[in-house]
Amino acid sequence: VGLAARALGLLEARGLRGLPLKGTALAETVYDVELDRPMSDVDVLALEGWAEGVEALLAAGFVEVARGDHAWAFRDPGGSGIVELHRSVVSAPGLFPLDPEGLWARSRAGRGQLRRLPSAEDLLLQLALHAAFQHGLVLSLVQWLDFRRVLEREAIDADRLLALAGAARAEVPLAAALLAAEAIVSAPVPATLRQGLPAGLQRWLSPRLA
Repeated sequence: VGLAARALGLLEARGLRGLPLKGTALAETVYDVELDRPMSDVDVLALEGWAEGVEALLAAGFVEVARGDHAWAFRDPGGSGIVELHRSVVSAPGLFPLDPEGLWARSRAGRGQLRRLPSAEDLLLQLALHAAFQHGLVLSLVQWLDFRRVLEREAIDADRLLALAGAARAEVPLAAALLAAEAIVSAPVPATLRQGLPAGLQRWLSPRLA
């Protein structure tokens, strides 16, 4: 998490807004101890000026190690790990529209090294897109446990989450990821949220998840 905080600080120094993603945001919120959430890298979403953000990391000595259409990976010069600087949550960013201003307006104060965190609803939607679209529901156990932790420890506004999913055209990835998390790690999907998920998808998935 400290590495993500450093990267976000480099963006902030140039007047650029950014937010932590996925496990990086979860480690200081729904896990009791940061080390309970192992990570092979840390993910940071640049809400603006992505090219300037890349320049900021390079100027600070970070070394580019990989490129994707939605994120580039940089090795910390101090050897403490890898930062993935995202321009979108998942690949093919045009499929799931990103609302930078909305993400920032809904963000909340951090609880530790991270100054700002995504809202609980944005975070859960991001986890779902990563699980269902980016990885076809093939995740490590700890990544499935992320869903359970968020649903157990955050106050999720079901209506808000469903509205955000609709705006991002992400209703199906959200439903698939939540139902899979329920089957795999007994994630407690609230009844109020389940009622808003696509009924046809629920019927199709249920026997397969069983």
